[in-house]
Amino acid sequence: MLVILQARTASSRLPGKIFHTFFGEPIISRMLKIAKEFTSSENIILTTGSSPRDDYLSQIASDSGISVIRDDEDNVLKRFYIAAKDNTSDYIMRITCDNYLVQPRLLGAMHRECIQKNADYCYVAPLSHFAGEIIRRDLIIEEYKSNYSQMAKEHVTYEIRARTDIRILELPDNFMLINHRKRITLDNLDDLLFLKTLEAKNQNCSQVDCLEELINLTIN
Repeated sequence: MLVILQARTASSRLPGKIFHTFFGEPIISRMLKIAKEFTSSENIILTTGSSPRDDYLSQIASDSGISVIRDDEDNVLKRFYIAAKDNTSDYIMRITCDNYLVQPRLLGAMHRECIQKNADYCYVAPLSHFAGEIIRRDLIIEEYKSNYSQMAKEHVTYEIRARTDIRILELPDNFMLINHRKRITLDNLDDLLFLKTLEAKNQNCSQVDCLEELINLTIN
């Protein structure tokens, strides 16, 4: 399994959001730890933009022992293609770095379900903020070489999810007892204010593996 993290410094709603801190640690550093909890460093790639404003982000990943691929910051699918084309893994785990409560145990359970069901694409409904997406590597390559849409360019799996000729595994919105319909991410100022409230009230969330705390947080 190749894990691809996607992040960039530019953000129209909350610029530099991945450098905001959660329990004193930049979000990007936390996301790298989450990926390392799931797999070893050599199986992780950070994809980001090629502009100078992403230099610091790239340096953080490199200093953590993570490979970095840089290209067009507005074409996420292209960056995934570059990461995938010379890799030999059957599957890719896609993780967006604004989802700071992604759970390593949840990623592991998804992986097992995907392998067991021989799925081509696997996700937790409705595109959970606490998990990633798993895609066959060949599908990423195929998608990039197709006449893909602007939505696929930005969101990678947009058209893959709509295909009827592949095996899609949709895990339920209560997978592993989490309410995956709960929205906890870092996209705008309101999200940042919620993050700081969460930080003050839920000390157990300081650990990257805080599954039990997240279950309680999302069902209440």
